[in-house]
Amino acid sequence: ACTKGNTEVVALLLINGAAVNQAGKNGTTPLHLACTQGHTEVASLLLTNGVEVNQADNRGGTPLLMACTKGHTEVTSLLLTTGAAVDQSSDCGVTALAMACRESNLSCVQLLSSYGASRTFTLQRHTAILEMTAEQTAEHSGHDEVFAWLTTSRLWSTPLHHLTIIGATRARELLRGGADLHAAAIADGPTPLSLAHDLDTAGNAAEGTAAHLVLRAAGPWSEQTHELFPVGARARAVELLLLGYRLSRQECFVGQEMAFFDAWMHYVMPCAVRDDDTDTSE
Repeated sequence: ACTKGNTEVVALLLINGAAVNQAGKNGTTPLHLACTQGHTEVASLLLTNGVEVNQADNRGGTPLLMACTKGHTEVTSLLLTTGAAVDQSSDCGVTALAMACRESNLSCVQLLSSYGASRTFTLQRHTAILEMTAEQTAEHSGHDEVFAWLTTSRLWSTPLHHLTIIGATRARELLRGGADLHAAAIADGPTPLSLAHDLDTAGNAAEGTAAHLVLRAAGPWSEQTHELFPVGARARAVELLLLGYRLSRQECFVGQEMAFFDAWMHYVMPCAVRDDDTDTSE
């Protein structure tokens, strides 16, 4: 049922107690089969019913490795968002990124990179151990497009660097989680903010894009940008908002409550709330 992508049958079997992690003679599980064939709906159903996302077959192959071998980007994204170990390797050292580079599955390469996949592999060839990089793998396999992208992005050291890959929803989550707008792999290297500026200059930072959100998050705090600040900064903003309200009700501001509160919101809070605020006890 999982191989054929028959969601209704899979659901019926699960309702009736089918062993979701039971493996076949090669160690392949129902999730392996669904991911190999690119059946996202079936894979999602299995994942919501207790399947082990990182269970390997007899050769160490994971569902993520299978999905990336076949270039199933949607399934790959699903696995990564539900906890797949991005760098878990097979018995011979092959990771999902290594396989995606070898098979020229660019969209999978980009997605794995955005989840921090290591670009260095330790491969076992019989009795020899071979160190390879993602760029070398793509180049040796003759995949120019993958090689070019890996070269361009070699200094993208955080998920937020991948502005054209991650989309606005994930960018918002990263920003709210405290992602560093100024992170760089080396001195003067590209940062998420510098990449966002480059995209904006090229006309590729339209409203609703990840780049647009990064540019907004880099500005001062405001009611409109509040959602893009990390948890500590948002908590501080709430405390200051309540403080401003209480101050506006002091006797000395009778008749000027709204004027005071507007000034507090538009002049005091943008200076007092920073995106690196972590201590909310002040």
